[in-house]
Amino acid sequence: MVTPVPNSYLLEDAVPRKVVGMNRRTLRRVSISTLVLSAAIWASWTLWMRTRRWVPVEVPFSVVAGSKTQTPEFNVNLSGVYAIEVQVRGSNEVPFYRLVCMLGSHPLWPKKSCDVSPVVKTSWELSSSGRTLATGSSADSTGVATAEGSSLAWLNLGRFPARRGQHLRVTVHTLEDASGLSSTRPILRVSSDHTSYESALVATGIINVLCGMSILASFVLLLVSLKA
Repeated sequence: MVTPVPNSYLLEDAVPRKVVGMNRRTLRRVSISTLVLSAAIWASWTLWMRTRRWVPVEVPFSVVAGSKTQTPEFNVNLSGVYAIEVQVRGSNEVPFYRLVCMLGSHPLWPKKSCDVSPVVKTSWELSSSGRTLATGSSADSTGVATAEGSSLAWLNLGRFPARRGQHLRVTVHTLEDASGLSSTRPILRVSSDHTSYESALVATGIINVLCGMSILASFVLLLVSLKA
């Protein structure tokens, strides 16, 4: 005759309570460790991203022929390639499609040609503690970047490598009149290479997803381990 198994018979009754307790304690330790580690990785990366100076300096840019625009001395906290740029914004006086032509870019679709010539002609100098490190001109420009959604455009005047902690200064001479850009709020700025910034944004997205999933899974396991 087979003796029926009581409904109250649980797995814990078949496994020594000491073993069950050890498994729960181990699960609790692992979940807490993973939770803390994931949170620490996320917090460290977020702090690192927020403390990087992707645009270490920006000042108003003079469009008057023969004038000079000089940045204050600045330092970089990220080694890599930096770009010297003139940032402008489309306005009622200078529509965006016309603005990019004034910077020397190809016309925006559906325009097939530009009705104005480039107006920005400059020379620039990079120095550190009064010593010239590099020179260049707008003739060496690597092109124009645009963000049509915000009507912003950036004319690249040149690029240079920099080391973390290096103190630098940029001087730009305006060689010809560019007063047509007066209403576009022109700004001279130094920015980290766009590729580096975009790569950091991709890494941020991946870290956010992985750490978020890990934190959620660890929290669930912790709740399971705390059940009586």
